[in-house]
Amino acid sequence: MKFLLKERIITLNYPLLFFVFIFLINENLRLIIKPLSRIGYTNIFILIFGLIFLILKFNKKNYNKRSLIIVTITSSFLIFTYINVLSSGQNRGTIFFTICSIIIPLLFIPIKINKEELLNSFSRFLNYFNILIFIILLLGILDYLLNSRIQLFLAKTIFQGSSIANSIYYEQFLNQYRYYSILGHPLTTVRYFIYFFIFNGIYNIECKEKLNYFTLSLITFIGAILCGSKSAFIIVIFLILFFLPTKNIKLKLVTFVLTFIILIITLNLSFFEDNLKQRFLDSIKSGDISTGRNQLLIDWYNSDIKRPGLLFGDGTGSSVEIAMSLKSSANNFEYPILMFFYDYGIIFTILIFITLFIYPTIFLLKQRKLLILVYYLSIFTFLNTNNAFANFGSDALAQLCFAIMVVINISAKTKVITGETS
Repeated sequence: MKFLLKERIITLNYPLLFFVFIFLINENLRLIIKPLSRIGYTNIFILIFGLIFLILKFNKKNYNKRSLIIVTITSSFLIFTYINVLSSGQNRGTIFFTICSIIIPLLFIPIKINKEELLNSFSRFLNYFNILIFIILLLGILDYLLNSRIQLFLAKTIFQGSSIANSIYYEQFLNQYRYYSILGHPLTTVRYFIYFFIFNGIYNIECKEKLNYFTLSLITFIGAILCGSKSAFIIVIFLILFFLPTKNIKLKLVTFVLTFIILIITLNLSFFEDNLKQRFLDSIKSGDISTGRNQLLIDWYNSDIKRPGLLFGDGTGSSVEIAMSLKSSANNFEYPILMFFYDYGIIFTILIFITLFIYPTIFLLKQRKLLILVYYLSIFTFLNTNNAFANFGSDALAQLCFAIMVVINISAKTKVITGETS
């Protein structure tokens, strides 16, 4: 009875635990605990909480067998890479980091959750997550109005001596505004804004509306401009236009016209002129809208540098070493697929993209959840425009695995029966 009571208490806290350990206390906030150390980068909270969550679910056999097999094979190639790296006497990353940041998050994907239970838990998760976004947005607007004083304060205090602080000072030197929040880099912050639109949109499809379309669009749109990410801005505009209310044709037309007018007005404000527009213009003038990433790929292709291994990679961080050795316009490949190639090998990369892309896509198509599929493909596309979920210490992969677990279970037509493993 005690075990059941404890299990029940843990279950009731799942929404809060997922929010705190995967989204709130991210890699940048963990640096405050021990700046610039691997302990700070490694999400030890996922190791503890994730294992408890997985043990309880696997003990009840609440998992999808086919999905579990794919994840197990993928994880095996990852472990083989580290055995190969350690046996060769190299020290690139640790198996401990790999378990916390990659293997445990991947194991979230096969988990089955009763749809009613999931909707209730997801609703509570959104309550926490939405409050965080409201706070981040408010601080971002204040930071812009106060001429970056808030982020400069962060650079001098909790981010002192970190790469985040250096980036903040560099943006100030260039006289450019990008929103560095308590969550970290603008690309990290804008990822949260995109998740905000997507999570709430998915919940609105399957359950009653928490926040309406206009509120979601306005908050996400402002957040994207503040963060100054070109790819995120394009994806956000796509999401806003694609998910225009469609039940009433007249309403859709009015909404489209109003949205278009707001976009035109916003694009002509100094708020946009000093931020995203300038970044777009600078990229166009340089001939590379990817801010040096594509040039790095060209330099890599034309070089005779070591190519990725088929069976094994060279361990976490080896892709960064390769990129820096090219002495090109960027210090990192930024694109996850190439980073995974070097870090963990080509076969692992193929398997993880099957797990993160092919499997959810096919499942959602079979369930005919096309709107949820568009939401998922939007965040997946954004994550592949930067080094997010392939970067050392990033929680982006864990967040994506959480998102997959949600969309798979919320889209399932049948409820989970305890003991079902098919």
